[in-house]
Amino acid sequence: MMNFSQLTDQDTEVLLKLCGALFYYHPDDYQDSHLSDIFHQETAVTVTPVAEMIDAFRQADGEQLGLEYDRLFCGVEQMKAPPWGSAYLDKEAILFGDSTVTYRDFLQRCGVAFQPNQKEPEDHFGLMMMVLSLLLENRQSALSKELLEQHLLTWSDFFLQRFQIATKSRAFSKLASVSELLLSDLSERFKANPEPRRDYWHVAG
Repeated sequence: MMNFSQLTDQDTEVLLKLCGALFYYHPDDYQDSHLSDIFHQETAVTVTPVAEMIDAFRQADGEQLGLEYDRLFCGVEQMKAPPWGSAYLDKEAILFGDSTVTYRDFLQRCGVAFQPNQKEPEDHFGLMMMVLSLLLENRQSALSKELLEQHLLTWSDFFLQRFQIATKSRAFSKLASVSELLLSDLSERFKANPEPRRDYWHVAG
């Protein structure tokens, strides 16, 4: 049985991309984004939490998973765990806050660009995970550490802890657990030391 620290660089990159995509894409889009292929293939996953996560998504009802995604992220209910960094880091708890602008500048330095018609902030947790995967794949260690230290780890715990409480889905709960373990391992690998930040997101109830 392997743990996260024993993952190869390639496995880490793939897992980051997978977790990021599962947070970012609506379950209705799994087919087009080829995520469904992963859940319908027999894979020899040797890291127990990852195997449990994949199994949970395999067993999940697609329609129910879509409804849960809508409830959590699409404004069907008041958001208990918004997936954008500025919701936690900005003093006004608003999207497109100062932290988003800072992260946008970082992306420009990395040469990463998103579609101009995108209407949501770039500091989405899933997108950040996928950008980190890309940086690791391109062996950009300094930028990878900067992303972790200054942009992702500053708020990821706020989001993942709230998400774990908010979700009613076993699959999404497993996804949050794997993401937390993976980021913890990467934090140790890169000796990342993020500045402690305050959580400004407050939701009644």
